[in-house]
Amino acid sequence: MNKIAAIITNGNLDLLEQNKKQIMETDFIVCVDGAASILTRWNIQPHVLLGDLDSINLAARRSMEQMGVPIQQHPVEKDQTDTELALHYCTKKGFSKVLLFGALGSRLDHSLANVLLCLAAQKLGLQLTIFTDTGWARLVGTHLSIQGEPGDLLSLLPLSECVSGVTLDGMKYPLDNASIHLGTTRGISNELSGNCASVSVTSGDLLAIFTRQAHA
Repeated sequence: MNKIAAIITNGNLDLLEQNKKQIMETDFIVCVDGAASILTRWNIQPHVLLGDLDSINLAARRSMEQMGVPIQQHPVEKDQTDTELALHYCTKKGFSKVLLFGALGSRLDHSLANVLLCLAAQKLGLQLTIFTDTGWARLVGTHLSIQGEPGDLLSLLPLSECVSGVTLDGMKYPLDNASIHLGTTRGISNELSGNCASVSVTSGDLLAIFTRQAHA
């Protein structure tokens, strides 16, 4: 099964048509807790509402119930965040790719935890991509192709002690079989030199963060 699920969480997520389009093109939509308000405003009906439901407002919950959305309520006191529970839910449902929206917000702890879920997803056999209003983030694996425009930004953050064999093509600052170490900033703010670029890695976990720039 090579189907794609979308997880929508209650972080920063503007009402952009591109966000709505990407969500609607997936095969399954998981609404996490307070994100029900976002989906209600977008008139999007999720396939399930999941979480401890401590941040959902009454109007959004009633809207979900009126649409007949199944609700999986978890205890407030638990060992995983609602977003991690949603990730495991997608695994049990057999999805191989997950698009995560609203992962970043005002709480730094939740934002960082959601980014690090890329590692948890990898262990679960999932390809997780975190979408923001200006781009996306995901693990490189062994190879990643990037589509964009000249001047768009690509940052690379090591999530393991050492990422080796890093090769960058199609970038303003190319690399050839380089090593990037955890806690260093060598991979920050590179730029696409054309419409296509690629990243290859021999070993280690490398997070790619793509940011669209405003183009005239």
